Amino acid sequence: MQDLSTSPLYPAVLNGTILDPDWASNDLPMSDRRFVWTPMMKALSYAGAFGGNVVCVQPMVYVIRRFGVHRAMTFIGLLGAFTCAFTPLALSISFGLFVFFRCVNGLTFSMLFTVAGVVCNDWAPLVERGIFVAVLTGHVEIAAMFTMPVGGAVASKIGWPYAFYLNGIILACITGLFAFLYRDSPSKHPFVCEWEVQKINRGKSKLQASGSSATPPYRAIFSSPVIWASWVAVIGTFFVSQFTITWSPIYLNKVLLYSPAMTGLISVIPLVCQLLIKFFSGLMSDKLHCVDDVTKLRLFNSIALVGGAVFFAVASIITPTTNWIDTFLCLAPVALLGFHAGGYPKCLIMTSRQYSSFVMSVVQMVSCGTMFIGSFAIPLIAPDNSFDEWRKVFILYASMLVVTNTVFVIFARAKAASWTEEHGKRTNRVASIDGNLSQIWTLPEFANGVVALSHQIK
Repeated sequence: MQDLSTSPLYPAVLNGTILDPDWASNDLPMSDRRFVWTPMMKALSYAGAFGGNVVCVQPMVYVIRRFGVHRAMTFIGLLGAFTCAFTPLALSISFGLFVFFRCVNGLTFSMLFTVAGVVCNDWAPLVERGIFVAVLTGHVEIAAMFTMPVGGAVASKIGWPYAFYLNGIILACITGLFAFLYRDSPSKHPFVCEWEVQKINRGKSKLQASGSSATPPYRAIFSSPVIWASWVAVIGTFFVSQFTITWSPIYLNKVLLYSPAMTGLISVIPLVCQLLIKFFSGLMSDKLHCVDDVTKLRLFNSIALVGGAVFFAVASIITPTTNWIDTFLCLAPVALLGFHAGGYPKCLIMTSRQYSSFVMSVVQMVSCGTMFIGSFAIPLIAPDNSFDEWRKVFILYASMLVVTNTVFVIFARAKAASWTEEHGKRTNRVASIDGNLSQIWTLPEFANGVVALSHQIK
């Protein structure tokens, strides 16, 4: 799409036959068109999706509460398939239309973490929340593992537009499969029997088992240090996660001098490791009983973030010599991030219970907002892709990981917050009229007590 050397016009430009080529001429087949972008245009191409994501997250929370996950995801999936398939056409018309399509693409994945929160609350037994979190957030690694090698192979062998066409077709097929298999409630699913519903709801209060349509107690949520600490951990995690998806191929190609084909292959390896580690940590966080839950949250989150920080710090010190050690140092943090599945995401699910859909929607906003900033910050720090510039990036990554993990470790908790209890849902409590502060009444109880006391006085 941007590699001018693969354009059919390139040989004529080299020998001087064409002096002012129109690389994106409408006379060329779509696969032969190439686009010359400025650094700002490249940044906008990345940031458009993240910006659209941030803007659309909270509207999508309302849509999910109003229409349910089944209908919302089906519609959004079909919309994403359409915009993905027609992205080459939009790009050939104008760059502005392409950025708009990127923003719409951001809308299509603006609800993924929100849906993960809903599914964990509605479908996960309390003793299996770790593995549910790991599986439901594994879409990040799976998408990158598929898109980078397969998209690169399709683009090089057939043509870059076909990478978009293929992803659009696959998304449409997966959306159809989702619409057929998923239901908003276990009790309404034709393939789920009564004892399975009882197992899913075991230990949950009636409000927690009723689904995720309840209006969140916003003030209580935004006043919770545990929730804020987990959101802070999201910043460090996804600031580095963007290195996995966007910047590591550039570093491998420009600094470590790997070929494009080898870069694509090497970039997939840590993603595979990260996915396997994520499943392992999610399972172990459920099955490990020798330590308490809050210790497990702190342990897994620290391995993911502090462990990655150590490797980034070492990578910033050692000048690369294009060997496997340099490659390992910069990609090991990517694999270690998989341990976070047993850390802050599980903490949010355990703390917020039936309100996890809203809490996880903020995770979506924070993660995409972080990557939106990173889309501009990293090119500014490393415009020439020299190691001295990337050294600063690695130091920034290491610092972010240590600071955000420290905040999480201090405030992490493993118990459901008080505002998730049935009597904590918008019931203002006042002291009883006899002055006994240990007895707390709800407002209706207080009114009944006043009436009873007035009758006694009469």
